[in-house]
Amino acid sequence: MKSKAELMEELESLKLGINGLLDKKVGSPEVTAWQERVLEIKKLMKAKSH
Repeated sequence: MKSKAELMEELESLKLGINGLLDKKVGSPEVTAWQERVLEIKKLMKAKSH
């Protein structure tokens, strides 16, 4: 399992990668995968803070 710092690092990386998704349609597989990963990281971070 990743540490909170590793999750934060991955989240920041995903935020930086959003520029590559701006030309994609909202329901595209790339956008969907990005959204799912961001939500998963946020869920894991919330679980670590409790």
